Amino acid sequence: MLALIEIHNCQLPCSVGVYEKEKRGKCTLSLSLSASVDISQAVASDSINDTVDYDRMVAACTSIAKTKHYHLLETLAHALIKELFNQFPQIKGLKIHLKKPHAIVNAEYSSVFLELSR
Repeated sequence: MLALIEIHNCQLPCSVGVYEKEKRGKCTLSLSLSASVDISQAVASDSINDTVDYDRMVAACTSIAKTKHYHLLETLAHALIKELFNQFPQIKGLKIHLKKPHAIVNAEYSSVFLELSR
């Protein structure tokens, strides 16, 4: 049995960008994700140990985002998906949307949307 578990507009501090001014400072991205999760065990047990823990998902994303400077949002999005797949075997597919506010003059944000399945 599959369900979609979603997190919307989580603030993700990180260092990302190709320009020198971006490399010198931190920024805060907006992270939204949608995970296709097998909830068969969780429904039967009513235990958080049999599903994905939202707090652990956000902690994993925060940890990956803080590990190093990323030049591209695409690279960070891929790293986040790889880590979530590693930590949560119940996840069958994942969509990640990263928004970088004010990355472009006269634009609210630029963003990357990445979707992977296993």
